Amino acid sequence: MTEARRVAYNVLRRVHHDDAYSHLALDAALDASTLVDADRGLTTALVYGVLTWQRALDRLIDRAMRQGLKGIDDATLDVLRLGVYQLRFLDRVPDHAALNETVELARDVGSDPKLVNALLRKIAAAPDAPWWGANPERKPARWVGERWSLPNWLANRLVQQFGFERASTLAEVFTTPAPIWLREVRGGAERRDRLDDETRRRLGTGEVVVQDLGAQRVVELCAVTPDERVLDGCAGLGGKTLHLAETAREVVAVDPARSKLDLLREAAARVGVDDRVEVVAGTLQELAVEPFDGVLIDAPCTGLGVLRRHPETRWRRTEPDIGRLAAVQRDLLDTAAGFVAPGGWLVYAVCTWTREETTKQAELFLERHPSFTQQGDYLITMPDTDDADGFFAVRFTKAR
Repeated sequence: MTEARRVAYNVLRRVHHDDAYSHLALDAALDASTLVDADRGLTTALVYGVLTWQRALDRLIDRAMRQGLKGIDDATLDVLRLGVYQLRFLDRVPDHAALNETVELARDVGSDPKLVNALLRKIAAAPDAPWWGANPERKPARWVGERWSLPNWLANRLVQQFGFERASTLAEVFTTPAPIWLREVRGGAERRDRLDDETRRRLGTGEVVVQDLGAQRVVELCAVTPDERVLDGCAGLGGKTLHLAETAREVVAVDPARSKLDLLREAAARVGVDDRVEVVAGTLQELAVEPFDGVLIDAPCTGLGVLRRHPETRWRRTEPDIGRLAAVQRDLLDTAAGFVAPGGWLVYAVCTWTREETTKQAELFLERHPSFTQQGDYLITMPDTDDADGFFAVRFTKAR
């Protein structure tokens, strides 16, 4: 099991030191390892668990250290976080194993094994000590942040928008593993808690693709028809592009990242829609084409609806990011409006829940573009109510 912990430690160092994305760093590390399935599962649990519960772990470590966190270097802090997470949050690992393996890891990576051993034993001696201290009645947002390991500004946003009870529920759900949603090509959704060999086989043959239920609902909102030519203006890796291409006559996928578009081409060939997908490297503003029957803008956003899948987001995002990204979204929508043919549709989507990026963005778009009207209600999915990522989407129709 030591190798599983060493791989987890290396991934955490990449996330914290190199600003790597956890899922990409983890996938690369697992692919390069010789870990068996059980150990791969432990490594995954450790990486996502430590990143999710980082505030709680640091609070426990800080209390146990005479000089607090200031006396610990970053590398040793990651070793300690791994050990404390196993002691306090991972029931599958006995305390003695967590202690011994973490001390061995400290020795292997050049941290002080005596310090790690002493601190972990101190924390293990008080297994029920809370890491939160705020009073939920007097400081509800502070309590949510401390209890469920969120930065204060994000906890405050949740409480302001959803009220204390639902904010608490959402914050708790954001600490749990996200399900794996599959989409059968030209079929329906399937839920998995893990990938088994048969599912991996089906993914390899293109029978199914991984796509969260919320993302699937966004494409369903597009309601594309077989005669339509569609623009995916922020294609990324192309999960929604492929979904659109199963029905549309043609999908033009635009993204500035050529590496993502290369993967999109491969995926389109694997699921058999490459003859309907055209990829264009560049920005939406640089595009020079005829208007489309429909346009999807799955815009860059704060990503606060996918904290279960990208736990480091809770520590990397800041409140000013909301306004900054809302301005990016506004510009994308204004540009996209010019690509919609008369009578065509425009769907705007984000994987977040802040008002500035969702309902307010939609309202302001309609004020700026009177030739568009909103069609139907907002699409909103959330992990506590839909077992899906947090998505917002709205469909507009352009006058003929």
